[in-house]
Amino acid sequence: MLFGSNSIKTEVRNIISLLLDEVLHPFYIFQVASVCVWLSENYYVYAVAIAVMSSISSIISMYETRTNMVKLKEMTTFNCGVNKLSQHNSISKHRIDSTELLPGDLIEIENGMVIPCDCVLLHGQTIMNESMLTGESTPTKKVPIPKSGTETEKYNCMRDKTHTLFSGTQVILNKPTALYESSEEEIVCAMVIQTGFQTAKGKLVLSILYPKPNQFSFYSDSMKFLFMMFLFGIAGISYSLYNQSVKNAPLGEMIISCFDLLTTIVPPALPISMSVCVSMAISRLKKKGIFCISPPRINVSGRVNMACFDKTNTLTRDGLDLHGVVPIGPKGFEHLIKDNEMLNHLKHATNSLLHCMACCHNLSYVFGKLVGDPLDVKLFEATTWDLVESDKASTNQNNKKASSTNSITISAPQKTASFIILKIFDFKSGLQRMSVVAQNENTGDLHFFVKGSAEMLKTLSHAQTIPGDFEKVLYKYAHKGYRVLGCASRVIKYKELNLVDPLIAKYTDQLTREEVESKLDFLGLICMENKLKPETPSVIRTLTQANLRACVITGDNPYTTICVARKCYMLPKGKTLYLAEFASKEALAINHVQTTNGPSINEDINDNAILGNPMKHYLPAYVDAENPSLLHIILSCCHIYARVSPSGKMKVVEELIKMGYMTVMCGDGSNDVEALKAAHVGVSLSEAEASIAAPFTSVQNSIRSVVDVVKEGRAALSSSFQMFKYMALYSLFEFFAAVLIYRQNATIGDTQYLYIDMFIILPVVLLMANSKATETLHKEKPPESLFSRFVLVSLLGQIFWGFALMLGVFFEILFDTAWYKPAP
Repeated sequence: MLFGSNSIKTEVRNIISLLLDEVLHPFYIFQVASVCVWLSENYYVYAVAIAVMSSISSIISMYETRTNMVKLKEMTTFNCGVNKLSQHNSISKHRIDSTELLPGDLIEIENGMVIPCDCVLLHGQTIMNESMLTGESTPTKKVPIPKSGTETEKYNCMRDKTHTLFSGTQVILNKPTALYESSEEEIVCAMVIQTGFQTAKGKLVLSILYPKPNQFSFYSDSMKFLFMMFLFGIAGISYSLYNQSVKNAPLGEMIISCFDLLTTIVPPALPISMSVCVSMAISRLKKKGIFCISPPRINVSGRVNMACFDKTNTLTRDGLDLHGVVPIGPKGFEHLIKDNEMLNHLKHATNSLLHCMACCHNLSYVFGKLVGDPLDVKLFEATTWDLVESDKASTNQNNKKASSTNSITISAPQKTASFIILKIFDFKSGLQRMSVVAQNENTGDLHFFVKGSAEMLKTLSHAQTIPGDFEKVLYKYAHKGYRVLGCASRVIKYKELNLVDPLIAKYTDQLTREEVESKLDFLGLICMENKLKPETPSVIRTLTQANLRACVITGDNPYTTICVARKCYMLPKGKTLYLAEFASKEALAINHVQTTNGPSINEDINDNAILGNPMKHYLPAYVDAENPSLLHIILSCCHIYARVSPSGKMKVVEELIKMGYMTVMCGDGSNDVEALKAAHVGVSLSEAEASIAAPFTSVQNSIRSVVDVVKEGRAALSSSFQMFKYMALYSLFEFFAAVLIYRQNATIGDTQYLYIDMFIILPVVLLMANSKATETLHKEKPPESLFSRFVLVSLLGQIFWGFALMLGVFFEILFDTAWYKPAP
């Protein structure tokens, strides 16, 4: 088959297969050989004890591996019955299994179903729960793809998410429409576009199954260190063979003693010690409501030095509050009208700014509750208008309303004004705006309402409608930390349409987004207040004091983000701030935030920089360490990335990684999924425990989870280093003692080996692994490499003093004690 079965099959291997993998691992083969050597030397008790301990370690490892496989399979494997639609003389349905679906198939979307593939919505509307895929708990409204479009606006499943139903998401409520005007049957219909591992869910699963190669050097260094210990063991064995050959020891005894010494150099408790630290850290994180689906990221999180955050609902609280509006009067912008005074100043019947706030959204009622963008909900509720959804539109007394199905009517109190929503162009982060086409029920006029970035709407509006102090007023409110939106509109009079009423709906259906969002009249500004979460300042201060650089990556206005960054102590005090943005398609301008003066690139730019929109245009293919590009100079000191698209967030993280930063990304929704996946450590703030959006998922919706992950990562990494040093020293000392004892034709006894390994070494290993993270995050990070000065100086010092002490005791016993009699 060209496309294969529509299923995401993750293998859950049987116990026998996993057991064979464990047993055939080189370490366990070595352990089996060691047990055989010990049995040949009559170390029966010790050999059985080590065999039991290794078996327990193998079984625990096998159980954890299988548990992770089962959990991933439960999260990813799904199939169900779906109604496949086919068209001959009429639409017919036949039930098939979802695994048989292929791209291009038409399927019916039913209430409550879990979507088995990625598909584009063609007819009807639906409310979706996407928490499993994105970690975002707010229901999402999906609308059918527009029937008209342009060559530059071709459908893209990741960009046009409002038209896309993703695999693994669940339908909360359907709003069906008729497939044809003459048809009475209403349906929600979608076309399959991707199946199996080609879906967004499938690609996330693949990133879990086959993560990017980990460049973390601890694991590779540990193998190198074991090899060095092996070479040390060869040297010790050579010395022992020389001594035994001088004393004419039997060949068989010499061979067995060589193998015995070789088994001493690799400690039996090493497999447990290498994994128990991570297991303990995962267990402690789980108690704090943080779930990990990628255990190797635990140690990696202990070395992060760059913390990236989304702004809305991550640094700031969930949702926005309306602070006020700034309408345009005859002489330009008027004063700010607070939300509690807005309805007294803006007339319901005639004020276009109020009409735009009431109509420009894509809200729906689900079980009596408004569902949609939280910002749109706040704005609509502030107008006190009513939203009525009807299955069939009825003609009013003036007979000037376009007929439609599933119409949405927006009405002012006492019906002083009323609009029918005919067409909606949903918000797109790349365009920074949304728009609707609405018809005034009383006059029949068509209104094009547009809402979005104030800077973007300025470029789409008539110049004569833009106040002369636009930049000054925008800066004033954005710099205070408000999220500033712009509103604009265009009116087409009913008489100018020159269309009979039934044709108005067809006319609006053929309108393109470019036609609707052009030649606008600017109406004014909306100021939304987005308050910081209470814990945000203390968390950012904790991270910066611990030598982690913090930055925010958002699609919001740069001046608003600057204010948020200042309030949470992300921006260093007394530093000069600059904004980098394009003066033209090829020229990058860097201006002072409060003036238009450019900095000295070699000096002032290194204080601090605010990056605007260059990321999508000015990305070098690689980082030149000797002659870095201007963008990479900016990245090295930038704290704010504003007006960044979801794919732009991923590019920022990827460029930081290229520059050598170990990154942690924290976000809350679908816009952050790509960046969460690109970072070394991704922390998703989600109410859904079973989210595959990131390696770490926190159900507490607090950025304090980042501190917890970093603390536990540092604790696990520090414990891993200490444990590795402890196990290495224990092996070397035991090996050196055995070499010295073999020199005198003696051996360490069975019970002595057992006592050392089971009652001295193993308890210390378990207690060391249970070391909890410190309450505060300190500046010092654990070393990344076993060959760092911190590790080597400590290790070599211990080896020197340990060997010196053992030699001193050995020669003291050999020459200065009367009770010791050497073996003949």
